[in-house]
Amino acid sequence: MAAALTTQVCKLIQYTDNDQNSKPVSRLFVEHLTNLDFSYINDQGVLTGESWAVDLEIQGELNREGMLLDFGDVKKSIKADAESLWDHKLVVPLHRPGLSLDGQTLTWSDDKGQTYKHKGPDISLYSVESAKFDKELLERHLESWLIEKWKCPQIQDISISFRTESIPDGQFQYSHGLKHHKGACQRIAHGHRSKVLAYSQNGLNQSATATLAEHLTNAYFVDESNIIGQTETSIELQYTAPEGDFYIQIPRSQAVIMQTETTIENIALYLLNYSRNTICTDICKIRVYEGWQKGAIAAL
Repeated sequence: MAAALTTQVCKLIQYTDNDQNSKPVSRLFVEHLTNLDFSYINDQGVLTGESWAVDLEIQGELNREGMLLDFGDVKKSIKADAESLWDHKLVVPLHRPGLSLDGQTLTWSDDKGQTYKHKGPDISLYSVESAKFDKELLERHLESWLIEKWKCPQIQDISISFRTESIPDGQFQYSHGLKHHKGACQRIAHGHRSKVLAYSQNGLNQSATATLAEHLTNAYFVDESNIIGQTETSIELQYTAPEGDFYIQIPRSQAVIMQTETTIENIALYLLNYSRNTICTDICKIRVYEGWQKGAIAAL
């Protein structure tokens, strides 16, 4: 009994000494620093839209003001840096079997043998040295890049994690491009993880919502004025935007063809008409999101 007590006391003394000698670590965190909206080639080879929230932690020494970094600097400068790598771009796993990137021409096939082709300015692609899309690899990419960009004695480490929105009803993922947009949305293969909600006079119509979301799985919204060729199995699109010339070929089964530019406002109007004509005539409102926490409503 005495021996056991002595052992416990020794462990307590050892723990206390180590605790006194250790130096506290200060970590600054920002949850949901920004959103990253992009498209990627999924494990089946299908063009897929995605939206991630970026969570950030920074470890380092406090300055004379008792601060690691000013939140204003973090939210402005680091946010911009985080968005500069693959936001509103197509993420390409360079070592996917059968994938070819020759200059600005990217070609690959999905597991069903359907062919995709993408041409555009270099800024429209983000290439990764991997055989498949890898979320953790991209987290490490961004961490390494931010550590190098913000290298200074005060900052010791930067940690990044990505998360997707929990969407219980109406989740779908889509890609598109906006030729008249002056910013990054002009890129012909960027996308979003979104949700769509269909309403009847009595409120949310869960059946119609589920049917609509299933119809939109991995959709590519097409402005028909950009179509330059089509067959029974594929559609080709092309346009010139401020950043340059863009072209994409996609499977016809993935195309949702609209008669307007594929802005979220026009998508909402299209989905309202589509729902009433093909799903349920009682649908009177559509609420559709473009990634996290933003979107458009079309209602009668």
